[in-house]
Parts: sequence; structure tokens; C-alpha cells
Amino acid sequence: MSSYNLSHSLPNAAQCALIATLGGKAQNFTFPLDCLLNQGLPITRAFALHLAPTDLRVSRALNQLRTDFGKHAGYRQATQQIHFDSVVIRDNPPDSLIALHSAMAGHAIGDIDHPAASDAIWMTTHHLIRALQDAGYTVLLCVTGGPRLISLQAISVASLLFRRRDRCYHLFTPPNVRAEAGEGAILHVPAESGIKLIDVPLLPMGMISPGLQSAAQATPQDIVGAGRQWIDAEEMARCKEVLQQLTPREREVVRLFAAGGQTVAAVAAQMSLSHKTVNQYKTKVFEICRVVWKLPNDYRVTHPFLREKFGGLVDTSSLW
Repeated sequence: MSSYNLSHSLPNAAQCALIATLGGKAQNFTFPLDCLLNQGLPITRAFALHLAPTDLRVSRALNQLRTDFGKHAGYRQATQQIHFDSVVIRDNPPDSLIALHSAMAGHAIGDIDHPAASDAIWMTTHHLIRALQDAGYTVLLCVTGGPRLISLQAISVASLLFRRRDRCYHLFTPPNVRAEAGEGAILHVPAESGIKLIDVPLLPMGMISPGLQSAAQATPQDIVGAGRQWIDAEEMARCKEVLQQLTPREREVVRLFAAGGQTVAAVAAQMSLSHKTVNQYKTKVFEICRVVWKLPNDYRVTHPFLREKFGGLVDTSSLW
């Protein structure tokens, strides 16, 4: 096989596993696999991640891949036999590498608009990557094929679980090759075709903060909930910091604007203040908010900003 052009140096690992998202075009699996093999990577496992093959295009692509893995010389070398597996996205996927490509658990998701599709994609990808890492594989993820939601969720999981040596790629196929390959008419092309793997740079969360590694075992709902709690706690601290710098009358101005639908005239009338005084209070509040939230000088702090930041705290009597 000829050499392909890779955009990023590849890890030197004892064994590698490719995960490629798959739709109706088998070449979105074979093209990146060929690119990686021609760089000399010791790939021994290859997993197609896809929706249930009730879609005729997905079913055809899987059949093409099974046939190709049975006859293509590059995949059947004596020293580097590549084992191909098909992993269906399931709403209750098993966490065993052996069971993931079987029908042992969970309902197979066939439509991207299924209510459980988003979480099922996340959990299936999570279990697959984690199982491969636990088995000692360097994970190579290609996110070109299939519905975009699969790729987005796969990248989300990779950003959480990936280690320094794992890699994520997107496949670039020149328009003329793409047209010629069609729905799988061509599965292997020479190097001069211009096919490239583009590295998708990821900085895994665990490298940023080791404390985030615990999130790797959580469900999507747990992770989203934890993120919201962290954001809510940070925003609450900023709101408190602003209010602590205000007089009781100034805090009342903030509360009235945060409640929504209030004009300067209305606030002035309710508090028996002049328009000028309310505007002075408001200007002071805006300047404190600019400092606390580290806003750029050209950012206009307005009434909607107060509603967004303080609106959920209007009924928290202890703050005002």
C-alpha cells in the first residue's frame, strides 16, 4: 500500500484500535483505516459505530465492510490481522468489550431523531472507548461517517476520556474521489488521490484538571447536571459579590430590574426616587458588574444582563 498524507504525527503504541462513525458509505471507514495502516500503526481492532442497520444504506455499507475485511490483503497480514466489529448504538449498552458488538443488552437505536438517540450515542461511545483503553489500546477515532450527531457526541466523549496518546481525526476526500466512490463503489485508492486525515485537536479534560476524571464514570445527565451546578455556583458567587458592594436602596434597584419589564420611570415611581437617582444607581451597578464578570470595556451592560444574571435570585430574600 502507498503512503498517505497525515496532518499530525501518530502515537507509537503497542496496539491500536480504530473507531469510525459509519453511515451509508463504507469508504468512510476503509479510507481512514488505510491512511493509518500506511503510517505503520499496529491496528488490530476496527470498530464501525453506527445506528441500527434497519436503514438499507447502513446495512449495505456493513456488508461491504465484512466482505472487504475477508478478502483485502492489507487487512489479513499474518503479523497484523485486523479484527472488524460492528457496534450498534443502544440505549442501554453493555460495558464489556466482548458484549458491545453483540445484541446482549439495550434497544438498538435506528433513527437519529429517536428520543433516546443522543444519550444512547454518548453512552455507547463512552463504553466502547473506556473498554478499549482498559484493554490497553491506543484509541484512534474518525468522525467522518454517519449523522452529525454521532460525530458530535463521539467528540464529546473523547474530550472527556482521551489520554495523551489517543487521537481524533476527520477524513478529507477530494470531490472527484468522493464522486467516483459514491455509495461504496471504491473502497481503496492510491496515495496520489489526495485523501488526507485531518487531526482534530483535543485537550482532554482530565489533563486540565485531574478532578474531572471522576466524571468519566458518570452518565450524560450526571455530567450535564454537574456542569450546571458548577456554573450556577460560580454565577451565584458573582451576584453576591456585586450585591455586597451596594447599599440597600441600590440592591432594590437591581432586584426590580432583574424581575423584568421595568423601566427607569417605573422603578423611580415604585421607590419614590427621581429618574436621575435611579440612573446613578444603575450606572454604579453596571460598572461593578463589568469588573466582577471581567467584561471588556466595549461591552454594554444593560437591563437584560441584570435579568439574566439576577432574575433567578429575585425570590431569594436573604440576598436583598
